[in-house]
Amino acid sequence: MKKIKRLLSLVLTVMLILTAAQIGNVSANAEKTTHWMTVSVRETGVYKIEPVNYEYDYYGLNALWDENDNLVQYYDKLGGYPLVANQEYLPVIKGCEYWQVTKIADTIFPDTKSSGWYNDAVTYAVGRGIMSGYSNGNFGTSDSIQRQDFLVMLARLDGVDLEEYNYDCLKFSDVGRNSYYEAAVNWGAENGIVTGYNSYTFGVGDKVTREQLVTFLYRYAKFKSYNTVYSSNVVSIVSNQYNDFRNVSGFAREAILWAIDKGVISGKTNTTIVPQGKAQRCEVAKIMFNIYFLNIFKEADDDILLPVSGTVKFASTIDPRDDGTQYVIDAFEDKYDINVKIVSCTMDGYIAEMTALIAAGMSPDVGRSNGDFPACVAYLDSLDKANIDYTDPIWKQNTFKLSTFNGSPYMCDTWGNYWTEFDICVYSKPLLNAAGCPTPQQLDAQGQWTWDNFMMIAEKCTQTEGAPAGYISTETALNMAGGSVFKIQNGRIVSGIDAYTTAIFKKYAESYKKGILNNQSSRGIIEGTTAIGTCHAWSLRKDGDLFGRGSNCADLGFWYLPAYTAGGARPVTGYFRGWGIMRGAQNPVGGGIFLRHYLDVNNYDTQNAFISEEAKQFFYQLTAQELDDYNPYLTYVGLNEAIAGVRYNQDIYSVMKTEPASIESKMPAVKAAADKGVKNFNDHIVRYTNY
Repeated sequence: MKKIKRLLSLVLTVMLILTAAQIGNVSANAEKTTHWMTVSVRETGVYKIEPVNYEYDYYGLNALWDENDNLVQYYDKLGGYPLVANQEYLPVIKGCEYWQVTKIADTIFPDTKSSGWYNDAVTYAVGRGIMSGYSNGNFGTSDSIQRQDFLVMLARLDGVDLEEYNYDCLKFSDVGRNSYYEAAVNWGAENGIVTGYNSYTFGVGDKVTREQLVTFLYRYAKFKSYNTVYSSNVVSIVSNQYNDFRNVSGFAREAILWAIDKGVISGKTNTTIVPQGKAQRCEVAKIMFNIYFLNIFKEADDDILLPVSGTVKFASTIDPRDDGTQYVIDAFEDKYDINVKIVSCTMDGYIAEMTALIAAGMSPDVGRSNGDFPACVAYLDSLDKANIDYTDPIWKQNTFKLSTFNGSPYMCDTWGNYWTEFDICVYSKPLLNAAGCPTPQQLDAQGQWTWDNFMMIAEKCTQTEGAPAGYISTETALNMAGGSVFKIQNGRIVSGIDAYTTAIFKKYAESYKKGILNNQSSRGIIEGTTAIGTCHAWSLRKDGDLFGRGSNCADLGFWYLPAYTAGGARPVTGYFRGWGIMRGAQNPVGGGIFLRHYLDVNNYDTQNAFISEEAKQFFYQLTAQELDDYNPYLTYVGLNEAIAGVRYNQDIYSVMKTEPASIESKMPAVKAAADKGVKNFNDHIVRYTNY
């Protein structure tokens, strides 16, 4: 409406404030011409707006606009316009001298209440033509909404002409040809608003969940270049207020934070979001009204200068064309007009290869530390050079904290990261069932998902199978129990070998001596000889080590690592992974922009990336968890053994597989090896960071 007022010379503006029964006559300008007059009512309802004295033939209003320049639809069934209390409307009436506004109904539908919290929202949504009632005359306030129907509503909100999207839907096989929703789904898919469950299924007929709905809106806002920036403190606020925030799926986390921060949604209750709950029609109407009332969909301020061209060189051990993620690179190049060049390298030789390129003046711009921290400071530089906004809620602050030297972080990671590598528990449902064992989820619900019960399952399944049926790597066992060989503290590496660590060594050795643990890693899961074990989250994906190699993925279950003791904190461990800017980078700012895009899970087609639907849902749940208790191990496959000067398996972890009674006598040698590694690590940090 502000645009209309700027474009037109208004002859007269009159505000009509009417009660439910009042009829008001307002004199217009003596000139019998088109007038622009604002109308507001004190009570929400359906109103007639009619001229009382007019000179020309009257055919009704030319148009009725709301405050955001949207046309309000005439509601034929009641013969009036749905108006929301205390909102400005702009009627366009040709040639009138007097007119009147009359309330003819408190609500549009018999099943909505004028006193209901949703009445303003329903009135707005119907008046805008976004939503409508059922053929029986009701609105269906508490009914849920199907996924395709919400896309139709979102298209109506946008005002897009769907005629150009009225083509055969080739992306999703479950979208009906010439169906009422086909064009809306095509529009949503073509513009990145929806991705579907996988590359061929949209989920027609499924009820849209609260987190799915918010994600559609968030992606729509991105597609329209609306402001999607949200407050830097929203993570802590939402985490503290809503006790189920940890249950938000990874793909929806950023959308939920944006929506709550902007006022698009609030919790289902004061303490819950209920992200997987079905969205009700009244809630959808309220969301649409919030977007209008708070003017959520407005263009972002373009106050960030981005490089308009150039190249970013990415040192990667995997070519994106081989792992199926080249489309993420392509989208980045299209969006930012920055070319991406992949610098091929190996995981085992990464440190040597990167330092050689840097010494030769051929440094890549960005790279990944894949478990070699702190050796990685030999090739990574301060993230300050990338001009990264550290307050952006997409970043995991814990990664910044653990990799900070001289006040500057060297590594970054994001919430819901597609490449997340936490350790998890994986188990065979048939083998646990055959042994009469509860699942980790069942034990967790009882507060009994512990180290001892992990070993109990391994022992029972061993008895049933006649061979060791449990697997847990020594480094995972040590760190999930709260111990560690090396710990990161204030930019320094310290030894974790103490009396507590010694007790963990003994406890693992006791289980190993029982013959209930094997050394098969993921191979045992694949071959069906391991009933319960641990692996990296990468195993949940189709490019991981469990898919297509003989294992029946539908038989596998996934859960968090067990607590060391009953009532203990849920452990979070894994090898320490992060991304950063290379020393000698020629385009560090472009590299920072690339990392923000490459690590954003919303830029990935995650629907078809996992070995099963259960694996996908657990990944989303896993990557949304808080990291206050994150206890990574720094000894992953010996990547930084050369820097530490320690042979991890031979000098340290092998002790965990010896006679339990001998552990105490062997710990001084273990401590000496760890102390040697600590000194060498810290000397390395000082050499490259001056910290």
